[in-house]
Amino acid sequence: MMPRFHNLSFCKILLCCSLLFSLPLASNAQLDSLLNVFRDLQDATKVGPLFKEMGTVCAYDRDCFQDFEAYTYSSPLTPVKAQGMFLYASYYANKSLYDIGDKLFEKGLRVIKKSDQKHPLIGRFYIAMAVSFRYQNVLDSAIYYADKGYTALKQNKLDQYYWMYYKTKYLVYLDLKDYKRADQNLIQAYESADPNNRMDRGFLLHSLLLAKKERGPQSDFIKYLDEFIKFKKAGNKHKELDAEHSGLLAFFDSEEEAIKVLEERLKKLEGGTEVDISLSRLVLADKYTKNNQGDAAIEQLNKAEKEGSASTNKSLYWQKFQTYRQLNKHQQAYDAIEKYLTIQDSSYRQLLDKQIAEHEVIFKTKEKEQELVLKKAELAEAKIVQQSIFGLFLLLATLAMTFFYMYKKRQKYIQSLIAKDMTIQQQKIIELEQKNKLLSLNSMIEGQESERMRIAQDLHDGLGGLLTTVKAHFSTIQKEIENIESLNIYSKTNRLIDEACTEVRRIAHDMVPYSIKISGLHGALEDLKESVIARGLECEVEIHNFTKDQLNEQQANMVYRILQEITNNAIKHAQANHIFIQLMGHENKLHILVEDDGVGFDVSKQDYHGMGLKSINSRVAYLGGTIMYDSSPGQGTNINIEIDV
Repeated sequence: MMPRFHNLSFCKILLCCSLLFSLPLASNAQLDSLLNVFRDLQDATKVGPLFKEMGTVCAYDRDCFQDFEAYTYSSPLTPVKAQGMFLYASYYANKSLYDIGDKLFEKGLRVIKKSDQKHPLIGRFYIAMAVSFRYQNVLDSAIYYADKGYTALKQNKLDQYYWMYYKTKYLVYLDLKDYKRADQNLIQAYESADPNNRMDRGFLLHSLLLAKKERGPQSDFIKYLDEFIKFKKAGNKHKELDAEHSGLLAFFDSEEEAIKVLEERLKKLEGGTEVDISLSRLVLADKYTKNNQGDAAIEQLNKAEKEGSASTNKSLYWQKFQTYRQLNKHQQAYDAIEKYLTIQDSSYRQLLDKQIAEHEVIFKTKEKEQELVLKKAELAEAKIVQQSIFGLFLLLATLAMTFFYMYKKRQKYIQSLIAKDMTIQQQKIIELEQKNKLLSLNSMIEGQESERMRIAQDLHDGLGGLLTTVKAHFSTIQKEIENIESLNIYSKTNRLIDEACTEVRRIAHDMVPYSIKISGLHGALEDLKESVIARGLECEVEIHNFTKDQLNEQQANMVYRILQEITNNAIKHAQANHIFIQLMGHENKLHILVEDDGVGFDVSKQDYHGMGLKSINSRVAYLGGTIMYDSSPGQGTNINIEIDV
């Protein structure tokens, strides 16, 4: 059995289903079309209407806005994209979707600030965020962002938006029930609003009247009431402004209060002023009529007829007609309605005459426009010729400047090459001088070593052998000169000869340490240690991570001479009791440390040109090393030497 479809045919249902399924496809196509228009848009003022159409398609589905969002927040920033970011965030914030709106505001600010820290939209972004936080009742954040917005607007001199800042602060302080600050900000908002923006000024003036009505003083209320009357009159030049539609009745709690205030205003305005008091009379007459005071109403209307402008007469006669009809004065009511209709016909004729005049103006304007087009074409042609001449001159000037710049750059480059060549030659001269110094130093040291070896050989072979022979002769004649022993001359002479032999061996050993040839620098340093101890000082020698193969014989001799000279200085001059010598190998370097506990010296005042220190420094320089003295009076001396091995 077929189911019933409640008077709908099966075909109709199929048609409805197909339409429902095709709607998303149509929406996607429409959105793509709008997005393409947005991408091609150059005028930021046209973003608003276009985004409104996108909102109609996507509602509040953020996934639907995915492509729009990706393009809008991409680089480079353009005025169209910036406006799109602002409207996109405001779209969600205005519908109380604050979580999304606030995140989009923050995201937009980051993108804009990254491109331009002084972008003109930054101030409006902050104020929009302040409004959002105010609706969320997070009032401290609202004040914070409003102040940031004002700073940004002031930085860009966008004073046309100051009223937004003051209006936001007014609403926040109103929520905080701080009426004094609220009213101060409301007044500043009204004073800073654009006089040509009737919507903003009308809202602010209306708010001011309500505030002054509630919180006074009465003089301020009257002041802004007069401004409101002028404001309404200025906006209704071509149509009647009756009491009901003027908006004045909203500021009075009762008919009696309205009548009282309006009567007072009429007394003050009757003396002649820029304010059209006939409007106030019409409002007052309307109050009298509604309060069944017809005669008083007619009195005010008669005065308004004498004082008022033509734009109010039509409304005046209509009100007279209603009041006379209430008083059952039919003849007067008929006369009033007849005048009303006459003014109505006159208005139509004026409108028709105005339209004819406008058409004539348009025709004449088109003729003038054609003349202007021809003149503009002639001027454009002349301008093109001038621009061509100027462009040619500019091209020649640019070429001349380019050639001059390239010539100067080439000259500078040649000079820099000459300067570099001179610097290289100077460095080569310095290197040759240093090389010559090292060669002469090497020759001097080699000569010293050769001379030392010759003297040591002579002492050892000559004087040493002679002394040994002398000692043998003394031993031979010992038995025959018994009488000399009784005088103890033999023992003394023999001891002196032993001391002479020892001293000769010491001098010869100091001249050439043969232990270096036998056991390397390690053995020589042990001999140096024994020599120092023999001269009455305590001496320690430590060697770490260093083998005798790391230095050749000449380098080992140099290191030995350096340490020999340092220990001699410590014994002769430092009055030391203890000497510590340490050799340590580390990363292809030999580190030498010599410490003593002597009297020390002032390093800053030491003369390094003495024979001892000069010998030490020259040998260190020969080995390509560095030396550092660390000493002060009474604190002993530390000497650090570093040599490449």
